[in-house]
Amino acid sequence: MVGRLKKAIDKNNIVEARHIIREMLWWDVYPEIALKKVVDIANGANVFEKHDGRSLIMEKNQWTEDYLDILREKLLMNFSEERFVLAYEVAKKLKKGDTENYEAENKECSINGCEKRCCKIGKKVIKIGVMALGCLAIGLSIFKHNCNKN
Repeated sequence: MVGRLKKAIDKNNIVEARHIIREMLWWDVYPEIALKKVVDIANGANVFEKHDGRSLIMEKNQWTEDYLDILREKLLMNFSEERFVLAYEVAKKLKKGDTENYEAENKECSINGCEKRCCKIGKKVIKIGVMALGCLAIGLSIFKHNCNKN
């Protein structure tokens, strides 16, 4: 990602640079060292705008997915370093919360030695398979019923 950011800046394409930076908020939360490097590169190329003065929620207990979505949206109108770094911190907190919930849900999970991180996915795959078999059975039943009518 840093390489793509440098290329966009070398091409003087601020819009692309901002897009690349915003990607940090959509996918996996990058390590803090990556955040620092991206912010340093962006500051050196004047990618960030001056903050528009709108208030930002700093209380972590008020950070939600909805607030993260608002921050992401506001970055389109005012790409300030303050807003971006806060959005990163909110995303990091929410991601950490997801990880903690995920680990708690799978704490006692053990299907033939299945790793904790695979259990939940395995259970979903089994449920989908059972639903697919159910749909197939219903479909065959309807087909058989229609064949017997003719």
